[in-house]
Amino acid sequence: ISAGVFASMALYWRSTMLRRKILYLFVSLIMSASCILVGKLGLFLSFFYIFIFFIISSSNFKHTLFIVFIFLISLFILYLSLEIDWEAIAYPLERSFSIFLKGEDATAGALAKMPIPPLEIKTIIGTGLAAKANGLNASGSDIGYVQTYYGFGLIVSILFYATLFIYLVKNIIRLPNSTNKLLCAVFFIPLFIIELKEPFITKIIYPLILLILIFLSKKEALEK
Repeated sequence: ISAGVFASMALYWRSTMLRRKILYLFVSLIMSASCILVGKLGLFLSFFYIFIFFIISSSNFKHTLFIVFIFLISLFILYLSLEIDWEAIAYPLERSFSIFLKGEDATAGALAKMPIPPLEIKTIIGTGLAAKANGLNASGSDIGYVQTYYGFGLIVSILFYATLFIYLVKNIIRLPNSTNKLLCAVFFIPLFIIELKEPFITKIIYPLILLILIFLSKKEALEK
């Protein structure tokens, strides 16, 4: 869902027509709202993309401010016209916005209490395990870096993350088109941060989208 928000906000940024900008923003916020029922991670990424593209579009600040104002008014009117069962969505709302409601984030607290497997021979060379026979997490931690360290081993996991990071940064910097470079950079920024919460990189989909963006940008430059 967050990748869809990224695409929609990228179209918002590049569009010059007010109607289309409002439409793209509306689509982005609707997709972001759906993340409340799906997971906190998607909500974080969606808001990150909306915020970043607002900053990028701030060169035309009055235009952006007008769009946000019109959309907030529309949301308020929509809120007044609909009957919302707040009890039905109370739990997902509390889970997604716990840091604002309780002053602390439940996910961050849970991650901080999760164990890190000790450094020994099997964790240096890797256990090759992602899950136990009963399906439970083999490493005992939800953190992506810890799971990779436990499964691949310390040496391989360091090489994996370092190589991927250097490869992506080098290829993004070398993109000749400044617009494509900025889009790839925005998509890249959360990649290694989200890994602190869960195995985001090894799920393949997100890095694959970024690689496709880079390769298409290179292809576009070669065809010119």
